[in-house]
Amino acid sequence: MKKFLFVLILLLFSCNQIKAEEIKIVHFSDLHIDTKASDKSVRKFGKSLSMFEKAIGKTNLLYPDVVIFSGDMINKPIESELDIFLNMAKKIKAPFYFALGNHDVGVGGGLSKGKIIDKINSNCNWLKIEKPYYYMMKGDYIFIFMDGTSDRIITANGIFSEDNLEFLDTILQNNASKKAIIIQHFPLMPPYKSLSHEVLNKDKYFSILDKYDNVVMVLAGHYHASKAILRNNVLHITTPSMIEYPHAFRYLKINTEGDKITIESKIYTDEEQNDLEDIDETKMRLKTGAASDNFFHVTIQKPFLLQQESLEKDKKSFINFFKKIIMKIKLLCCKTFLQC
Repeated sequence: MKKFLFVLILLLFSCNQIKAEEIKIVHFSDLHIDTKASDKSVRKFGKSLSMFEKAIGKTNLLYPDVVIFSGDMINKPIESELDIFLNMAKKIKAPFYFALGNHDVGVGGGLSKGKIIDKINSNCNWLKIEKPYYYMMKGDYIFIFMDGTSDRIITANGIFSEDNLEFLDTILQNNASKKAIIIQHFPLMPPYKSLSHEVLNKDKYFSILDKYDNVVMVLAGHYHASKAILRNNVLHITTPSMIEYPHAFRYLKINTEGDKITIESKIYTDEEQNDLEDIDETKMRLKTGAASDNFFHVTIQKPFLLQQESLEKDKKSFINFFKKIIMKIKLLCCKTFLQC
């Protein structure tokens, strides 16, 4: 009897929890922290750390639920540079997570993927990972971090291993009720054409992605440019770099109402640095994209959310049924006690 009542109490408690319908994300990409290099043409390596520190100040004022880095946190795969990045990132007043970029991983020397994982685990007590691809839960969301980097050949192309794609397929299948956000360095829908930067096995990747209705967004970088493209009801977002124009990061606020997910985007730039630069207008347009790539409200309809809503109603009906039973048990117990 005690066990039965305990289960009922747990069910009642879970039913009364308020579902988190809003989530706020700060997305950084391509910081290229390099404390040993000076500014080179459009890439301001010499200011990479100071610009990141200023961006952290802005980030903390936004009170994000989670901060995402989609690769190339450092410019060269050097352990001391990763330490410098991590020490600065600890000033962020929110949990932060990583996907690896091609500049982070050493080929034939330097930082290995295993060493990067060890460093991240030892510096982030909220994150314990075993592989460079992993996932984490946040309320109604599942964040999936993919690894398209190579530690065998020097390349700017992305390629996702069979194990990584199988992992993605399994995680999406096993979490069909969660709203999925995928984070990776290499965009599947790039902001402009570059054969040397594209994902080499994107068709296979898309064949997995297209099977699932619960994928909301894919966040990426790599091209140092801003773009937002809706494909098959999934929003593909690339965020610009901090070390070259427009020296920016992205803020995303996501709300859910019924079967509709609304995504709001804002770009925050280092205006002081931008004022100092004389950028070619063509390159400026390429890097910044259109206004609609930076500041937007996009609403995506996801039918699976209605199914979830129906399940929640069934759950509440079930709980209400047992509430009535509990009341009857209480009354019966009271009557029995009074008769004794």
